[in-house]
Amino acid sequence: MPISDVLEPKLLDQLFGAVVAQVNQSIAAGTTAQSSITIRGSSGSGNADHTPVVGEIWLCVTPGAAGSENQYTNWDVFQVSGSPTATSLTFGSRTVVSTRAAGDLCFVLNRTTGINQFGNVPLLGKLFAGLSTAGAQATIAAGSDTNTLPQGTINITQTGGTFPATGNVIIVTELGEQEIAYTGLTGSNPNVTALTGCTGGTGKIDTGDTLYLVPTAAAILTNEPTSTGLYARVSLVNNAAQFGAATGSYPASKNNATQITWPQSNAAWSSGATGLDVAFLADSSTLAGGNIVTWWYVTPAQTVNAANITPNLPAATGFVQTLL
Repeated sequence: MPISDVLEPKLLDQLFGAVVAQVNQSIAAGTTAQSSITIRGSSGSGNADHTPVVGEIWLCVTPGAAGSENQYTNWDVFQVSGSPTATSLTFGSRTVVSTRAAGDLCFVLNRTTGINQFGNVPLLGKLFAGLSTAGAQATIAAGSDTNTLPQGTINITQTGGTFPATGNVIIVTELGEQEIAYTGLTGSNPNVTALTGCTGGTGKIDTGDTLYLVPTAAAILTNEPTSTGLYARVSLVNNAAQFGAATGSYPASKNNATQITWPQSNAAWSSGATGLDVAFLADSSTLAGGNIVTWWYVTPAQTVNAANITPNLPAATGFVQTLL
């Protein structure tokens, strides 16, 4: 199973809603001894949408004319210091390199404090691959054979993982992936026999169709192993050698171009005999921390229940990112 058909929330926030303010004054290029710039809301008035925070890196640019609005000129980068407010971007006294004008756009690039809290433009030099036990899988059982979605109850044969009391699943059908929300379970883990209160989806489902839980980012992080047994996230340079160019369109796909290998265990990892069935990429090396960038199912699940086990994912078997 590739990753879910939607981007993680952090990436959605970067794609949509990225502009956080506008410049609200004119400054000539090369003006020296500037320590602040007046800013306003992204729609052209009021306070900035996001109040600058000390340590953030802000980018100010001039948008292009009609037809080239997203082609920027007059780039300037500022590190926030001093006493910023919702109407004033403050920084250490310096020359403003480019011409600034009212209406120039402002973006937050990154932060120098916190755990890799990237801003509205994901300039990530490294990504960190982790593993989690957050997944759950099943197949459609005979009781739901040839049923047409949506169905209030979907009969399943659980094949692995733990289904939460409520959640979302994807069923792989002849019409493609169907996302279903459910509000209850019949039976209990590891022998759940049906999802109840189901909504969503279209088309026919058949016995044996694969069903996957869609874990939340919080669940993925909560179910990541601890450092017991030498578990650690794998640091990956975010370059074309690691992640080749995307191919196709709807879905556009991108895979790991090289094998991802986790540290060899010196004891059972904290997950023990529970299969690590979800892999993910995050923006931080901190276990159970950072932001999930993307995730995907590991098939077969990795079990690290002793020393001298080295989980790995071969090249081109990691993930597919579907862009809507």
